[in-house]
Amino acid sequence: MLPQTTSAASSPSRLQTLALCTSVIAIPLLLGLAGEKMRAITSPAPTQQSFDASRQMLYVAQADGSVRVLNLRNTVGEIGALRSAERREVRAMKLQANGHELWLRGDDADYRYDAHSLRLIAREASVAQTLAMSAPAAGPLQR
Repeated sequence: MLPQTTSAASSPSRLQTLALCTSVIAIPLLLGLAGEKMRAITSPAPTQQSFDASRQMLYVAQADGSVRVLNLRNTVGEIGALRSAERREVRAMKLQANGHELWLRGDDADYRYDAHSLRLIAREASVAQTLAMSAPAAGPLQR
C-alpha cells in the first residue's frame, strides 16, 4: 500500500488541522472552566463586544454601562473595567483596526479609551445630548 500524498497548497497540513481542532475545543473548554465568573459578567440581553485577536483581549459591555476587559490568552481572567459615573448604557463599541483605541457610544456621551492602559483619552457629548441641551425649555405657549 502506497502512502497518500497531497500538495501543501491544496490542503492544510496535519499541524494546521491539529491547531484548528485544538482551538475549537479549547475555547469552549476554557469558557466552561471559567463557570461562575463568566456567568457573573454576562447578561441575558445581547451585549456589545469587541475582541482584540493579537492580544487575546475581550471587551464586554455590561448592563450597568461599564465594560469588562478579559484576558483570554492563557486562561479567562478579568484585568480591568471601564466605568463612568454618567454612563448608564453602552450603545455601541468598536476597537480600532490598529488595536490602540476602544471607542464607546454611551447613553450620555462618546468615549475613547486607550485599549492597552484602559485610560480615558476623551469624552465628548454625543450629538443627541448636544441637541437636547441646546433646545429651548418646554413651557406654556405664549401669545
